[in-house]
Amino acid sequence: MKIIVLFSLLVILLFPGPIKVNITLIASIIWFIYTLFYLYKLYNVKDKKVTTNNYLIDPPNNNYSPYIRYLYSGKIDYKVFLLVVFELLIKGSISIKIENNIYYLIDNKIKDEELKKSEVYVKKILFKDIGEGHYIILNSMIDKCNKNSGYIYSVYKEWQNVFEYEVAFNKYFKSNKQLVDKSTSFLIISFILSLYNIIFTKKIILGLFIFLVASIICKYINDLKNREDEAQIEYEKWIQFRNYIGKTDNNLDELDIKSLENYSLYAYSLDSYLEFKNILKKKNGNYTDSDILNIINLNVFDNIDYIFNKSINKLNINTLFLFARNKGRR
Repeated sequence: MKIIVLFSLLVILLFPGPIKVNITLIASIIWFIYTLFYLYKLYNVKDKKVTTNNYLIDPPNNNYSPYIRYLYSGKIDYKVFLLVVFELLIKGSISIKIENNIYYLIDNKIKDEELKKSEVYVKKILFKDIGEGHYIILNSMIDKCNKNSGYIYSVYKEWQNVFEYEVAFNKYFKSNKQLVDKSTSFLIISFILSLYNIIFTKKIILGLFIFLVASIICKYINDLKNREDEAQIEYEKWIQFRNYIGKTDNNLDELDIKSLENYSLYAYSLDSYLEFKNILKKKNGNYTDSDILNIINLNVFDNIDYIFNKSINKLNINTLFLFARNKGRR
């Protein structure tokens, strides 16, 4: 069917000028109708948003917080990266130092430490690709990512691939290969139709609109993540736990420091960080024995989150608009 449609579009080249214009316009109308139908199908394919008022007092499991973030959001975003950093802090693989509002992450260089491959990559990016070898000044991270975006983006994408391969063993999401294959054909056909509108009908805006819409749809399909049945059950339980974190009368402030450390990463992965901060305020304790809780309590966590968010956004934006011209490390 795809070959027939492509062939039909290419045959238009054999017709005289006026006929080419009419056929192209008719094909554009058909494309528009089909696109609406295609969007309707995609809407029905996508997992529906889970809403529940139920709550779960305890976490569903003690899984690795970056994995929970991936299950929750369906994306390997900057929060996944930052959660790996925080997991390394809890493990003692790295440490944080604050002097005169300057934030340092330090590689503790523990011999024969057992780390996940994604954690090894994060340490490499932070200390070798961005930092000074054994430490990184977080305050300068945004500027370094801006100036050396091409190279850092390439190693960041490499880390994303490593993490995706690593988390695949949890079988969170179904394969969408068939959808991606169909979307590729849709994009090719849309590109040809877009080109015909620009060349034959002289309707440049229409041509660009067709290609832009097709590109957005293909990007959406490529990013689409539908959960496996068991993963959906786990996801719903995490939503219920998130509801409990948000309850004003929860008793999480009664937990010990170690449990609060773990819960802080769960809360962050579930976008409930502000609610968790209120829990720490309610407890009103001394958190000097925990790097994570201490930086949350001192509002340093918010600044670190901003730094990583801004830095990775710089990589994405510069790569998109500047085509990652700088491929070497400065």
